[in-house]
Amino acid sequence: MTLNGAATALATSALLGIPAHAEMATALSLCLETTLDIPARAAAFGKQGWSTVTDESELLEIHTSGATLVALDALEPSNWSETRAWATGISRELLPQFETGSIIVLRSPYFHSAVALQRNLAGLQTCLYVGNDPGLGPVAEILDGSILREVGPIQRIRGDGPKSLISANFLDDAGRDLFDPPLRYHSEFSVVLDRQPGDMQ
Repeated sequence: MTLNGAATALATSALLGIPAHAEMATALSLCLETTLDIPARAAAFGKQGWSTVTDESELLEIHTSGATLVALDALEPSNWSETRAWATGISRELLPQFETGSIIVLRSPYFHSAVALQRNLAGLQTCLYVGNDPGLGPVAEILDGSILREVGPIQRIRGDGPKSLISANFLDDAGRDLFDPPLRYHSEFSVVLDRQPGDMQ
C-alpha cells in the first residue's frame, strides 16, 4: 500500500469506523509521514490538539504500558506481574532522556492515548503509541497483507508498512483483569521509519 493509499484508508477509518479508533488512526498517519523530522512531527501532533507530557509519573506510566504490552507472554499470564516490573525498570532508565528532549512524549486531547517520538540506535525515527482502543483496526488496515494473530487475551500484528516497519499489540478485557492495578493503556503500536533518499531522517 502506498503512503497516499494508507493516508486515505486511515482517514476513511477515522470518519466511518469506530470513533474510538480515531486517535490511533491519527497517530499512525502522523507517524508514517516521512517528510517530517521529530520536531516537525511533534508540531503536527500539537496541531491536532496533542500536548507535551512532562510529568514524571505519566511518562513512566506511558512507557511501562508500552513495554509491558510488547513483552507479555500470552501463554504465561502468571509471569505478567514480573513482566510489568521489568518494563517499569526499563522505563525508569529512560527518564533522563525525557529531561534532555531526546524523547518527546505527547498526550491526546482527551488523555486516552499518548505517543513517544525518538531515534533508535541506528538513527531512524521511531514512534511508540499507547492507547485505549477497542482493537488494532487502523494498523490492520495498513498491514493488509499481514495476519492479525490472537492468542488468549492478546492480539498481535506486524509487518512492512509504507517505508516502515510496524508492530502492534492489544490486550482485551479478560487480560486487563489480570493486572492489579490495571495497566493505564491496553493498545500499542510502534513504527520504525526506513531511511529513504529525500526523507527527513
